[in-house]
This record gives sequence, structure tokens and C-alpha cells, in this order.
Amino acid sequence: MVEIHSWVTLVMFASSEELASIIDHTRLKADTSEQDIRNLCREAVQYGFHAVCIPPYFLAEAGKALKKSSVKLCTVVGFPYGWQTKYSKQFEALEGLKNGAAELDIVMNVAAVKSGNYKDAKAELKEVMERTRECLHKVIIEISLLDEKELNKVIDMMNDLKPAFVKTSTGAYGPATPEEVVLLRKTLQSGIGIKAAGGIRTYETVKRMREAGAARIGTSTGVRIIEEYLASENK
Repeated sequence: MVEIHSWVTLVMFASSEELASIIDHTRLKADTSEQDIRNLCREAVQYGFHAVCIPPYFLAEAGKALKKSSVKLCTVVGFPYGWQTKYSKQFEALEGLKNGAAELDIVMNVAAVKSGNYKDAKAELKEVMERTRECLHKVIIEISLLDEKELNKVIDMMNDLKPAFVKTSTGAYGPATPEEVVLLRKTLQSGIGIKAAGGIRTYETVKRMREAGAARIGTSTGVRIIEEYLASENK
């Protein structure tokens, strides 16, 4: 396991706005309703979150709610398992773009990686990214499911494809860890950001992920995190 060394400087956010600006306010549960999305968008505008990350079905609804704000629309492609065909993913990505998405969180085909079919996994991602150049791309690699050899191959793949971000996980297989983020930061090219997601529910956890090298945070508890930050500042 990679250590987070004591020399890492404690991350201090200058304001709640700065903290909010790195958060993708997320609602991806199967039982999500239109009212949930309206609430999510209202909170995103109120607190100044970077984006809302939502199911493709709700993009039009969210677009209306965010029309006069700076909050970005983000949706998922191939969620949550990533084993759809490449044509399904391309269609889903293009639909997301057509319906207003500015950012796409694309699940890598972990099944292909586990089968040793790295070329297939890479080609699929490349085609999706090339067909949606207008969008910012975050590739979800489901890092906790990869062994050392697989992860090394995936890191090489990401360094070649150069998505804007590599995202640790969908959150379906346990929480992201600072150690995973440190490992990614050490091996990914400097121009590729890291989005930590999965089990990030407190301000303390956000600080640890930021210290480890995460530039973006995906969480469904953004409001709680901001409130914890404000409480800590008022002590």
C-alpha cells in the first residue's frame, strides 16, 4: 500500500466557494426522481458546486433548472459496469451531448480489461472521446477491481488517451482511498486530473483526498461537506 507521507501539506480551502468549486454534486441512485434532480440543482446553484452528475434521463430537466447558472451538466456513460458494447456507449455519449451535457463520466470496460483485451477497452474509449470532443471526459477505471498488472496497463492507456480526468470508481465497490489517489497521481501524466469518488461523505475525507492529489470530488453529500467546512471555520 502506498503511504501518504507526513510531508504532505494540510489542505486549507480559502472559502466555502473554493471547496464547492471542486465538487460534482451527484445523484445516481436507481430510485432518483425528478424532484430529487430539482433539489440537487437548487443546492448546486445555492452552494456553487462545479457540476451536477446525474442520470442521462434527467439532463433536460436539469438543463432547465441550471439555465441561468454556471453549474455544469455532467452525466454518465456505460454506468455502472461499463460492459455495454462500444456502439451503445457512443450512442449514449452522443445523446448526453445533444441533451446538454458538458462533462461525461465514462465507465471503462472493466470486463474487457479483466479478459486481457486492453486494445478493445482503449479503442472503445478513444472512439467515444473523439465523437464527443466538445465535452470534458472523465474515465472511471474502477481501481479497486484491478490487480497490479491490470492497473499498470490501464495507467499506460490513460496516459496515451489523455482524458481530462481519471475517476477512481463508480462507488459500487467500496469507498475510494487516499492511497489509490496517491498512486494515480504518481503514475498519471501531470496534465490528467484525478476525480475521487465513492464513499466521500465528510469534509475530513475531502481534505485527505485533496492532499493525496485529487482535483475533483464526486459525492452525494456535498451540502453536508460544505456545512462541515463552515462549522469548522466558525470554531
